[in-house]
Amino acid sequence: MKRIIPFIISFFISSFLWSGYVYADQRPLSSQETISALQDKTFLAHSIKEEYDYRIYYAKDGTFTLYYSTYPGTAVTVSGTWSVDDKGKYCTFRKIHKHKFVECGRIYQDGGNTLYQYNTEGKLEVTFDFVGNGNHLEDGQE
Repeated sequence: MKRIIPFIISFFISSFLWSGYVYADQRPLSSQETISALQDKTFLAHSIKEEYDYRIYYAKDGTFTLYYSTYPGTAVTVSGTWSVDDKGKYCTFRKIHKHKFVECGRIYQDGGNTLYQYNTEGKLEVTFDFVGNGNHLEDGQE
């Protein structure tokens, strides 16, 4: 029994650490930090839930454009708006056909060039790797 308890504790701790929740070395960005980190920049993003990569450009006017390849030589673009409230809550709004999509959460950073988007429950949704200042949506795409 003495050997089982440390194993169970270890299992639950490792399960929590790998479950997609905020890591200790990441900190939430303030409202102004989030705007500065995103505005007029392009990122290579990875959606954890949908398991696909795309590029996203955050324009200064509060719009964003997603760009991804579906097949070699074929690309899809999706546009919408983004905002950050005074408490640092980040949201994107987009409409595809008759369907509206709203995603909100917080942006975290660990000191490097990668940003992390966590949903309102604190679960990791998207990672963003910095590509460059300005619009670089089509750079390096197939």
